[in-house]
This record gives sequence, C-alpha cells and structure tokens, in this order.
Amino acid sequence: MRIIFLFFLCVSSKVFAQNLPLDFENDQDVFSSFGEGCAFYKQPDTSNTSNTVGVIQNAGNDIYEGVYLDLIPNINFDNSKLVSFDFYSNIGPTTIQVKFEGSDSGFGDAFVEATVPGNGWSQVQLDFSQANIIGQTGTQSLSGNFSRIALFVAPGQLLSGTFYIDNIDGGESTITTFDELVWSDEFDDYTGAPDPTKWHHQVIPIINGTDWANGELQHYTDQISNSYVSDGTLKIKAIKENYTYNGVNKNYTSARLNSKYAFKYGRIDVGAKLPAEAGTWPAIWTLGANINEPGNYFGNTFGSVGWPDCGEIDIMEQNGWDKSITYGYMHYRNLASGQYENQGTTTPINDSSGSYHKYSLLWTEDVIQILLDDNVFFERQNNNELPYDNPHYILLNIAMGGNLGLLPGTEIPESFNDAIMEIDYVRVYQQSPLSLNASGQISKASISPNPAQNMVKVSLNSNELIKNIQLFDVTGKLILNQNNINKSSTNLYVSDLNSGLYIVVIKTNKTVITKRLVVQ
Repeated sequence: MRIIFLFFLCVSSKVFAQNLPLDFENDQDVFSSFGEGCAFYKQPDTSNTSNTVGVIQNAGNDIYEGVYLDLIPNINFDNSKLVSFDFYSNIGPTTIQVKFEGSDSGFGDAFVEATVPGNGWSQVQLDFSQANIIGQTGTQSLSGNFSRIALFVAPGQLLSGTFYIDNIDGGESTITTFDELVWSDEFDDYTGAPDPTKWHHQVIPIINGTDWANGELQHYTDQISNSYVSDGTLKIKAIKENYTYNGVNKNYTSARLNSKYAFKYGRIDVGAKLPAEAGTWPAIWTLGANINEPGNYFGNTFGSVGWPDCGEIDIMEQNGWDKSITYGYMHYRNLASGQYENQGTTTPINDSSGSYHKYSLLWTEDVIQILLDDNVFFERQNNNELPYDNPHYILLNIAMGGNLGLLPGTEIPESFNDAIMEIDYVRVYQQSPLSLNASGQISKASISPNPAQNMVKVSLNSNELIKNIQLFDVTGKLILNQNNINKSSTNLYVSDLNSGLYIVVIKTNKTVITKRLVVQ
C-alpha cells in the first residue's frame, strides 16, 4: 500500500517457482528452458480442452536441452520417494529424465529415467529410492530437501518434437499446513459499526498528522457512513464529500481498518468484492506490528522500527484505471544490504466488483505465497534477509487517487460519488495443536489443501501405511469411513460436505493421528 511508484521504477519480474503437485492450471507452474531452441509453454490439452498442460518443445539442437523449475517450498524425500506424472509423446518410444538439484543433505544432482511407449498419454512413476547421482556409480536412496526439478526428453539424443506433461507429484512438500481457524469476522451476527473488539479505525494521517502516503486524496474516518456491517458483509465506503481533519480539508472520505489481532505465520483468507469506480485504490494487506505508525492499533507494543523495516505484504491491491488485474507485493528493507526492496506481480481477475473472490496469504518461516481464488500467483522464499519473522496485523481500506489510484496527469472523474469494497469474511488460520504430537514435534500426517473445497490429500510423513481413515463432524457423527487403504497417502473427496469443521482420524498399524479439516 506504500510507495507504489517504486513499482514503476524497480525491475521486478514474476518469480517462477512452485511446489509439487504441478498441474499447470497455475500461473506459477511455468518452467524455464535451456539448450538451443528448447521452449516451454502451456496450452489446453488437445484431447480435453478444459485441461491445461505443460508443453516441452525440443528443437533437436542440443543433446541436453530441457526445462527446469525452482521449488518453493522444496520437495522432501525423507519418507516418500516416488514421483509421478502424465506424459504425452506421439513419436514412438521416448525416454524422459527427471532430475532434482539443490540438495541440503549432501547429495549431488539426482535423476531417474523412464521410457514410455510414445503412442499418446502415459502414466509414469519414478522411484527415487534408486536414484542415479551425477558423477557417481550405483544408485542411492534420496533424503532431505531439493530445491529444483529439471526435465529432459530424450537426454543424450538430438530429438526434435513436441511433448506434453501434466500432474507432476511426489515426495512431500515442506510447506506447513494451517488447519485451525484462530481469528475471524464473518460479519453475520451483527449490524452497524465494525466489531470494536476486532477492528480499529486508523484515522490520524501518518504524514505530519495531515496527509497519507502516496499522494492519496482522502481522509480516513470512523464515521459509520464509511465503514459498516449490513446483510452479512462489511462495507468500506469511499465518499465524495468535504471533510476537515487537523485543519486540512479533503474532498473524499474513506475507512482504514486495523485488525486487533497480530500473529506470526499462518494463512489469511478474505472474501471480497472490489469497487469498480475509476480512481479507487482498494487494498487488503498486512504490516509488521512493530511499525508504531501514528494512529495504528498496536503503537509500540511490538517495537518501533518504522517502514519498510517492519515488512509489508499486499495480499490484494487494485489500481484505479484497470480493474481486470490485482497486485500481490512485498515491501521491505533487506536486512543484509540495508536497502529498500519490493517484489511482486499482477494477476488477471474476472468481474472483481460483481463477484466475490478469495484473496489469500500463506506465510511460513520458509515461504510467502499470495493467492487469488486458491491459486498461487506470487511466491517468494522467506529467509533471514527479510523482516518477515515478526507478528503482522491486517489492514482493509480504499484509498482515493494517489500513485496507484490515478495515472500521472489524470484526475478522479467528476461524476464520482461513492464506491464500496464489500468484505464477506476475514479468516486467519494457524497450525493446530492437533498437528503436534506429545513431544511437541510435527505429527506424522499432513492434510492438504486445508481449508478444502473438493479434494484433500492425506499423507503420512513416515514409513507407515494408512490402514483406515474416519471423518467426523463436530457433533461426533461419523461422516466417512475408509478401510484397507494400505498406502502412505490417499485422497478424500469433500465436495458434497457442508461447510464447516471436521475431525479426521487416521489409523496406521502403529498409531492413531487426529487432524482438523476445514471444508469451505
């Protein structure tokens, strides 16, 4: 939300990084190519146009042309050693090699190959308990984390052709599952002003007590006309009206809400409709609670480092002239160089003002992901050079004009009267105590995605096998019972379930593991 003009000055490219599984429906699932003439792109599957697949275009000019993708978070081979994918070739028997690089456990680059018939789609499964290590003889069983996947079609050969790949999965993601709803406002059980136990109106201008950053043209107020709850949603309303604060008159009012809840690591989901009017700059974002900004809720409770040292994460911003995209961005001071940096990207959005969309942040010790409708469109590794190891709080606001509200030389249309950002819910998830065992370590099982809408993958993080899974609702009623699974992972289909909290009981031959699952 701050100093957005630097976006136009700093070189900031989309970060192509992702974690398994990869299904190429996501803007992040884009491999980079190497070798003369090799290319990678995405397109609809010719046999099923509703499905998007990855395309590897071999030019046949280099015996080791291929494609690669950095995995954030990394893939882990401590337990599951299998990697599977769908592969299409129509030129006869074809060899494909999958290689993992960037081991944190002392392994060299590790690869496994398979030959497919080459007469259409084939399902391929590779076993990395028998991986070849470049520069070594024999095979080894992989363990630990790897940070990059590379794919080669016909390695060691000069082969031209077009090949499709889809549904790459395997190993285990190192990303944390946030499965407990720890704070929320559903806006369903009250009307009027935003719940004062959950929300704080930030009204004191942060620049000399008279102005807001970025050349914004509004005053923020605590007037109920600018922020109110009705019909199950929160409305933040920007209004064209004269309003004076600290002796300074402005022509627009709006609201800027701070959550009275700060947390470190977790997932934020916000369901919202955005304003359609030109000149509006809506934002859903976070700031480090140690900022001690004038008029914010936490003051110096968590420290007083200022901006950008506190770190900022823009889950959603939308400019004032193109309502077909949203921004996901980070602003921070690099702790190693001492320099201000920003990084982020945009993503297309359909009907942002007429339909609710889900804007999300997934934030762990290792990675920061920004999502639109559960699709990751920006991803950045979190490390000790970044100030994202301190509690953050949530901000909701509409700015008027300013660096992202107006293009240079333009003005808010004279016809503007008011505009609303409508919030259906704000939810914060963290890792449940049920995800820990008695010694405080992460449990042997993971459920992903969580929250879920259609299907969840239940996986064991050990060499045990799942024998039985039971799903209970919060009243203790048995909803689902699967027996004789005898696999380290399985899928549960939840699209027919009502929204709410469920308890998953996973039984192995040695233990019983209990997890929470949120169905949306």
